[in-house]
Amino acid sequence: MAGKKEIPSIDKVFLELKKEKRKALIPYLSAGFPDESKFVKIAVEIAEKGADMLEIGVPFSDPIADGPVSKKSSFEALKKGVTLDKVFKMAEAVLAKAAIPLIIMSYYNPLYAYGLEKFARKANRSKIKGVIIPDLPLEESSEFESFLKMEGIDIIKLCAPNTDESRAKQIAGKTRGFLYLVSVTGVTGSREKLPVTLRDSILKLKSMTDKPVCVGFGISKPEQAKEVAKYADGVIVGSAIIELILKNSRKPEAKAGEFIRELRAVL
Repeated sequence: MAGKKEIPSIDKVFLELKKEKRKALIPYLSAGFPDESKFVKIAVEIAEKGADMLEIGVPFSDPIADGPVSKKSSFEALKKGVTLDKVFKMAEAVLAKAAIPLIIMSYYNPLYAYGLEKFARKANRSKIKGVIIPDLPLEESSEFESFLKMEGIDIIKLCAPNTDESRAKQIAGKTRGFLYLVSVTGVTGSREKLPVTLRDSILKLKSMTDKPVCVGFGISKPEQAKEVAKYADGVIVGSAIIELILKNSRKPEAKAGEFIRELRAVL
């Protein structure tokens, strides 16, 4: 049974992918959307169809980096009473059937209100492997990082295309697991075209760190994922999956799984 397998670290997954000459596929889902039971079904299905890791978004009332699609899913989950404790329970339910690293993406406020040390301990007990906090500045992250480090959890840093070189080097030096390159300035969401400067941004960051560089924000089609994967070590896809879930309320896991299989084929 898959649940009895050890959950690999993020580093271990990237080592295996490198040996296999493949790139990481990291889908994003809003925790508890469209409801808790369906969320678990969708997460397990996309793991089975080829996701290497899964990013789980904690619902929040003011998700400043989220586009309209992700915001909608976040608000729907909040309306249904999704809390951090429920996020951990859902994560545990996913890991009972799928042995892939789970990464929690949360704004800082819910974690601060929950208690940083308590969150780190609980995340470890729930076998969470990484955390992304888009609104936590580098200068204010050391306390939380120390709690996560004690529990063996990676804190994954984000870098924007317009981050200046000296700051990008600081961020690259602090990230663990991988470095998350935001492909565009702006919020999450599907885009018809990705920036022509993206290749240069990826290569510049790769010259600053030995950690893998993964690209998110805006990737919504297999051909975009394939192009990004020529230079990056992985792609993160969120809004396009949430759109499929919104359009296919009866069998969302089937449509999401099919899309993941298409993305996996080009990576």
